[in-house]
Amino acid sequence: MSEAIKRRRGTDAEHSTFVGLEGEFTFNTTTKRIHAHDAVTPGGIPAARLDEVGGGSASELVEAVKTDDYTLTVDDAGIVITANKATTITFALPAVGASNAEAYLVYNAGAGTLVIDPNASEQIEGASSISLLTGESARIWPNEAKTLWRATVWMATNKNDVIAALFATPKTIKSANFALSNDGGGKALFDTSAIAAGQSRSIKLPDRDTAIGRTLLRITTFTASGTWTPHPDAKMVCFAAQGAGGGGGGVAAAGTGVGGGAGGGGGGYQERWLVSGWGATEPITVGAMGSGGIGGGAPTAGGDSSVGTLCVGKGGGAGASGTTRVTGNQRAAGPGGDGGGGTGTGGVSAGMDIVIPGDGGRVGVLFGTGLTALSGEGGGSALGSGGRQVTEGGSSGNIGQNGTGYGGGGSGASNASANAYNGGNGAPGIVIITEWS
Repeated sequence: MSEAIKRRRGTDAEHSTFVGLEGEFTFNTTTKRIHAHDAVTPGGIPAARLDEVGGGSASELVEAVKTDDYTLTVDDAGIVITANKATTITFALPAVGASNAEAYLVYNAGAGTLVIDPNASEQIEGASSISLLTGESARIWPNEAKTLWRATVWMATNKNDVIAALFATPKTIKSANFALSNDGGGKALFDTSAIAAGQSRSIKLPDRDTAIGRTLLRITTFTASGTWTPHPDAKMVCFAAQGAGGGGGGVAAAGTGVGGGAGGGGGGYQERWLVSGWGATEPITVGAMGSGGIGGGAPTAGGDSSVGTLCVGKGGGAGASGTTRVTGNQRAAGPGGDGGGGTGTGGVSAGMDIVIPGDGGRVGVLFGTGLTALSGEGGGSALGSGGRQVTEGGSSGNIGQNGTGYGGGGSGASNASANAYNGGNGAPGIVIITEWS
């Protein structure tokens, strides 16, 4: 007479806390699965049933098709749950805290939107729900703390692609709470026109160190004029142009009197972001620094910096030299140089995303009855500082200070002697181009 051997058995709830002996097998009366135990893991390691894995190949992956709203259960883990409905259909998730770390695979084969809806107020990827369009699939699993659901989403054409995409290199996934849309520049992030049957296209997951989810390709800095050739993979470009600073005013020989020159204006900074519209090459012009006035001679304005006609940072205006005799031999300067991109030199270029006009230069001043002269300070810029003010040394004078960084205006000179003093030079401009894929 044959004998029957019965293994220890219990429900799924009983298995969740049961630690079996090493090498022991138990039977789950709820899921109809065998659990292998290692004397450590509560519940052991459950084995999948044959009807859950087919013959073990992707082509035999089990699929359950749902044509109406459905709530996922533990028995749905490891198989593809396919939605096939002409209108919106919702798959509800169980409470994440009660999960045993199941991973669900879902696929939308219908014309309607598939909505993945967490339990109560729980969230999935920081949102109250996610939506899958026709042909999109998702892998859904709880985070380690079992406080929210995580997900990745990709395109698939059938149940086999759901598994194949998980192991493909690279994975064709996108951030789960990211809806396919235009990037604001009229170019589709997901080009469905190029997708043939059985194929898929990738969208990169946003990276913490990239701008708006794009990959930084390179940053090119121009401190001299030249030519820019775009990176072949560039899809978004930021053009930044800083105009040069204007030169500060000098002071002519004052004899026994005093005089102060005005400061040069700071260069303007302008920035433009584009997703198209640049040429195969673009000419780069880096604004030359404005020269300080030689004695009573006129200083020069700072040059404009530009990327073709795409982006122009205006140069700062020149400060006035101290040439006009006020009383006796005292010489005072006129107004300081206009800031680049302000109401004076050049104005503002149209179509810019960021415009920071340069500061205007300060006027040179006289104190008392020909006793003290103070030059005008150079105007600052977005990327530089103006030259500081200088005063005459009692019976001598001081040359103006140069602008610093990029685009700072030079300060004026001061004088209390029979010698002429030169104004400070403005700082040169710069062009910075940043490219993303």
